[in-house]
Amino acid sequence: MITLVEVGARPARALLPGERYVIQPAVDTAPSSSRALSRRRKGDPQDRGGLHSGGHLAEYVLISEEILAANWPAAASRHGLPYAHAALSEPFSCVISAQDHHLHLTQDSNLGPRGLVKGLKRGGVTVVIGAGAMGRMHVALAMSYRPRALVVADLVDSRLEVVKALFSSRAQTLGITLCPLNPRGMISARSRAS
Repeated sequence: MITLVEVGARPARALLPGERYVIQPAVDTAPSSSRALSRRRKGDPQDRGGLHSGGHLAEYVLISEEILAANWPAAASRHGLPYAHAALSEPFSCVISAQDHHLHLTQDSNLGPRGLVKGLKRGGVTVVIGAGAMGRMHVALAMSYRPRALVVADLVDSRLEVVKALFSSRAQTLGITLCPLNPRGMISARSRAS
């Protein structure tokens, strides 16, 4: 999240100094500057604020024409968006995109026509590998699809405990079987059995 300090001579829309804004770090727009054209020729299709322009940990950052042309930054002040929520907007948008672009085939009978369904399968089994911050975002969103079972695998037991603490009650309310799983334990059990 940024606080706008100064607006250039001809902004594409009303941007107000003193207001807080959120910037999408990967904006896919046509380049309007020679620097952006140079990046595009080198095979990078996106203007990445903070990667190609001044870093977002800098005290001041210049918002490029490409970012403005893509209708970013988005106002945060007017909607009362807390800093913590704004900070999670980019990683959560990655989670939404990943789950929304998940495709699976459906078929009512063996010889029936196949259909394509976008998103996670309602009533199916969803597996999330990794229970860190992004993994927990995947768990939170996956529950909205109402899978029959939600398996969350991680090698760190403390992360799995956080998943249980955060999501067990909601999973039970939604009728989802939540299965936090450390595969290391399964490998050890299999070794002892052989």
